[in-house]
Amino acid sequence: MRGFDFFRDHSLRYIPKTSNAALRGVIAGFVPIEAYVFMATSIKPLNEEPLDLDAIEQTLGRETLDIKTNLLLARTLETLLHSPEQETALFAAESINLIENRYGKRIEKLKAQVEMKPDPTAMDELSLLCRDLAQLYAPGTSLRAFHLHESYTWLIALKRTAKMGEVANSRLIRVLVELGLYDQARTELERFGIGHNTAAYLLEAEIEFERRNFPRVFEICRELSLRPQTLSDAERQCVTYWLEQNE
Repeated sequence: MRGFDFFRDHSLRYIPKTSNAALRGVIAGFVPIEAYVFMATSIKPLNEEPLDLDAIEQTLGRETLDIKTNLLLARTLETLLHSPEQETALFAAESINLIENRYGKRIEKLKAQVEMKPDPTAMDELSLLCRDLAQLYAPGTSLRAFHLHESYTWLIALKRTAKMGEVANSRLIRVLVELGLYDQARTELERFGIGHNTAAYLLEAEIEFERRNFPRVFEICRELSLRPQTLSDAERQCVTYWLEQNE
């Protein structure tokens, strides 16, 4: 039996559960190279139980990861921190530190670039990286607040260059919301243009919800519900949820 036929009848054979185990099996001659290829390229959700340390390590091996992947990794690794196995808990701690350090290195590199020459593009990226890093920490923690303030600082610096685009404007309002500065967020949203687009409407609804202006939240959601074609699935669910809360 050769190649991927190995998987058709495996009742009496050693079947590796991870890519590292498959590699060891190939080296020892227990399994064909195709077993390693299969395990190394198979896609499994990182947070699926039981947690696959090899899959987590494989993902961490990629230098550049988007914020969604980093958030998933961080939440999964936080679970592993409480593992009764000391080696697993240590792996989790070191991996979280690796993610944080990657952000830190990119931020310091951009800071040095801005110090040499004010660059709106670098300021924009700095604000984004700081906000992404903040999201790795739980709400209410000092580290989350610190990095959100850093993001806000770079957004204000970007604003002074008069080269602040729509995406950065939205991020500024979002950062103020996450810092709990709802009145200031409302002021910035008015400058940006309330009702400018669906995202702005939803942001207004979130701000007014935090300000306990529930009639306005209901009014916004009712208006958005009349034009469902402009909403994404996630936005539609959000609008539906808020409308149900007001019934």
